[in-house]
Amino acid sequence: MLDELIQKYLNERGKLDCSDAFKIAAKLKCSPMEVGARAKALEVRIDSCELGQFGKLEGGVFDTEALNRLTPLLDDKNRVTCKDARAQAAGIGLKKIRGTLKEKNYDVTFCELGCFTEKKRPRLYVKTKTWIENNEGELLFGKGKTE
Repeated sequence: MLDELIQKYLNERGKLDCSDAFKIAAKLKCSPMEVGARAKALEVRIDSCELGQFGKLEGGVFDTEALNRLTPLLDDKNRVTCKDARAQAAGIGLKKIRGTLKEKNYDVTFCELGCFTEKKRPRLYVKTKTWIENNEGELLFGKGKTE
């Protein structure tokens, strides 16, 4: 039944939208993590995160009430769990939570669908190699010459 619902809810790009994954979980009375794991096993990617962490879902609006709800839940790195952020949407909507997360540059950790456990930024390192050659192209200075 789960496989059939996942296939039924695929979007035009062959992916399962985050909102649809949660609808499936509610309909089958199972955890969102089960839906995410099964989608992964079927090689179906999750798309359009309702909290704006990935995909092209737009339309979030900054909201003071959303900020007041999210602020006490933030960790020392200004991150909130997916479950907590979604819970705060009750009565005000995910659109306001999404907009507030984006406006304040808050990250979401531990996706309930299992898409990511912690959002990690890539670390970049600058590295160079320097050497000196004369007009004839002979090495005058460099790692090899130094050694």
